Amino acid sequence: MIPRYIGHSNFKPFDPIELSKETEVLISNGRRRKYLDKEFSLRRSFEIISGSKNIVAQKEDSWPRAIGCNLRCNFCYTPLSRDYPEKFGSWFTSAEVFEKDLQILFSFSSLPENLRRKKWLFPPFMAFFCGDEMTLGRNHLLEMCYLVEDSPYFYGFVLVTNGIIFGYDKSFVRDLAKFKKGSVRLSIKAGTPESFEKRTGGLAKFFWLPFEAIKNCLDYNMPLSIALMSDPLIMGVDERQLAIKHIAEVAPNLLVQEEKLWFSPFTKFRLFKAGILSKLNDSSLDEIRPSYYGE
Repeated sequence: MIPRYIGHSNFKPFDPIELSKETEVLISNGRRRKYLDKEFSLRRSFEIISGSKNIVAQKEDSWPRAIGCNLRCNFCYTPLSRDYPEKFGSWFTSAEVFEKDLQILFSFSSLPENLRRKKWLFPPFMAFFCGDEMTLGRNHLLEMCYLVEDSPYFYGFVLVTNGIIFGYDKSFVRDLAKFKKGSVRLSIKAGTPESFEKRTGGLAKFFWLPFEAIKNCLDYNMPLSIALMSDPLIMGVDERQLAIKHIAEVAPNLLVQEEKLWFSPFTKFRLFKAGILSKLNDSSLDEIRPSYYGE
């Protein structure tokens, strides 16, 4: 059985490589991949653009959200489609996703005048491949990269990843590094093997895979940025220093961007189930409880 979330009655630490293979069967079928239908909504994109989030987050969140991940981070903000990939989403080819995203981006011309003056609303754009874990479904992702590479409407793309697959399979990094417009944003979740297992659900022995991913990206001259989830609610000072030390050992010349928690309803739910939050006060959480999905 696929692990759901930390704190679930049947949850046990798992092998993230095996989970990758199990999840790919559910969300990837050759050139097609599963996405959340609602993430293609123009209304949602407009709400983000007119909100208070920064420009990078606005663009990142306008890209359709892929389903399926090989970790179960207890601070994850994504919908429960991460935990129940078999129950959500619809199948799309890379060309269909690409076309839908262009429709969203070009629809910004109908926004109010004060927003239409923003240069970043017009091509060329930066594409952010994100969601749960986009490296699940290799063929689909590489086709997406080809489409962006050949498009005059995009000047680049950023693949957001946890590094598990790139640390395990160096050939994947080699294939991605062939794209001139591409770059990787790799997220480090923990500073020790024990914290990695407790926070992500992946067995402690796989803690080093994201650091191997950093090495592999550097070996192939893949443009790379590193994010560290160091919010003090989940990571202490000593662990933070260890994480930064481990990063510096493999990539001494790269800056580390430290991230804070985004308290979506799903983040609150997962933190509560993991025992980090003592209670839930948001009544809207009723609709995301596991009973809603038949468990």
